[in-house]
Amino acid sequence: MSDEKMRRCFQCGARAVRPVATAGRMTKYRSMELEIPSTLAIPTCAECGSQWFDSKTDAALETALEALYQERLKDRLDGYLDKILGEGITQATLERSLGVSTGYISKLRRHERNPGSELVVLLRLLSTDPEKMIRKAADVFAAEKERRHA
Repeated sequence: MSDEKMRRCFQCGARAVRPVATAGRMTKYRSMELEIPSTLAIPTCAECGSQWFDSKTDAALETALEALYQERLKDRLDGYLDKILGEGITQATLERSLGVSTGYISKLRRHERNPGSELVVLLRLLSTDPEKMIRKAADVFAAEKERRHA
């Protein structure tokens, strides 16, 4: 696009839309506020600041933000797991309490699986007081199991 004439802005009408790549741009992506990579050029009007997303820019942004989102989730997951497991809770106990398959926590810790945001939120809650919260989770699952068998 830098070899072409600048495009006309649909917002203000100025012929001032060109690709802009700068640091510090933030956007909401899923449940997080993430920084748009400084290397990603987004067509932007130099007059009014409106940004224009074509399919190529949109796809590049989606790819970059998804990678950052997963990285953030993994960082948070690692911290919460360190806290929970550091309190003497075993991986097996945690897996039973979460209702996930045996070995799933190990796969998450080795970054072989991407955690869901719901699991990360649950681990955040469990990490506030691991022993107490694990007991409560076990009570909830036991009560649910009894209700289904009744």
